[in-house]
Amino acid sequence: MRTTIVPAQVTTVEDRIFANLSLPQVILLFIVIFVSGGVFLFAEPAMEGAFYKYSIIAIIGAICGILAIRVKGTIIGLWLVVIMTYSLRPKYYVYDKNVTTLRNTHIVKRVIHSEQKEEVK
Repeated sequence: MRTTIVPAQVTTVEDRIFANLSLPQVILLFIVIFVSGGVFLFAEPAMEGAFYKYSIIAIIGAICGILAIRVKGTIIGLWLVVIMTYSLRPKYYVYDKNVTTLRNTHIVKRVIHSEQKEEVK
């Protein structure tokens, strides 16, 4: 009878697409390509070179390139998202128990019947 050892902890390895680039890094680099193509195509003069186009493309490429750098296993873009969500959280939380936002409200309708007079003979 064959026995196999199953590890107690299964570790997952990120999917690598190009060499050591993960999917979010590749998406950031594709953003540079598509935005650069859009700037080159739609900005005046269309489909011609201009200094401001090249500077916009270089700035966007530098920003996305910096965000795609991996530090301690996570990319800088994810670190930036964590820091921004922490800094944009509310400073004071106001909690009120009397809020009816997500309550199930039941509308009670009162039906008033008119009195029927019976004639006594």
